[in-house]
Amino acid sequence: MRIVTLLSDFGNTHYVSEMKAVIYKLCDYASVVDITHKIEKFNVLHGAFILKRSYSYFPKNTVHVAVVDPGVGGERKGIVIKTNNYYFVGPDNGLLSLAAKEDGIRQIVEIENKKYFLENVSATFHGRDIFAPVAAYIARGVDISKFGRSIVEYESIELKASISGDKIIGHVVDVDDFGNLITNIPFSIIEQAGISKVSLKNKELRILKTFCEARAGEMFAYKGSAGTLEIGVNKGSAKEMLDIGIGEKIWLKY
Repeated sequence: MRIVTLLSDFGNTHYVSEMKAVIYKLCDYASVVDITHKIEKFNVLHGAFILKRSYSYFPKNTVHVAVVDPGVGGERKGIVIKTNNYYFVGPDNGLLSLAAKEDGIRQIVEIENKKYFLENVSATFHGRDIFAPVAAYIARGVDISKFGRSIVEYESIELKASISGDKIIGHVVDVDDFGNLITNIPFSIIEQAGISKVSLKNKELRILKTFCEARAGEMFAYKGSAGTLEIGVNKGSAKEMLDIGIGEKIWLKY
């Protein structure tokens, strides 16, 4: 059995089922797992972050298919990236880059060989007609060199937190269903500096360990499950209180 994961901004639509159907039709012993289909529409950064925080929990040789593809049908390439432990399939728009770089890139192939596509390729649904069948063939053991030529250059997202003076600068990379703001700021920065509180948008936030340490309705900062700084509200929504969305830059004063 080979696991194939799916991540997209498709939401609760038939597009997801069609991709699964293609994979099962070509590789009926695959096990298809949904990472999420609730990526913010067209938000490549959001998809890249969620893929990065999720991919390594899967067994070695899992095939990760990610589709957040506002450039579908245009000039952007489709690629397969083989890393030290996994395969990543999707558009060459930076979506795969954070996860692939972290695991260590061994080979990148541009998807060109139509032998491994569906017979009729839609200009608007490469997830079903190109990426899903390619993933199924990888699950069947086809070497990625069969899909096209190896390339070196690819689109990459660079997203790093930094400290400037008395400010920690980062980005909001996810907002969960509770309205918690997940940032790309490693919590180790907070720990190493011995910081006990920060301020954001003129709101002072205590740094706590758990939600139960905060008062009801209190907004605070804490170490999230991905090891980065998160901002939440006990029994409330930090997103609503701060009006901050995915991709926004934030400055935390300490």
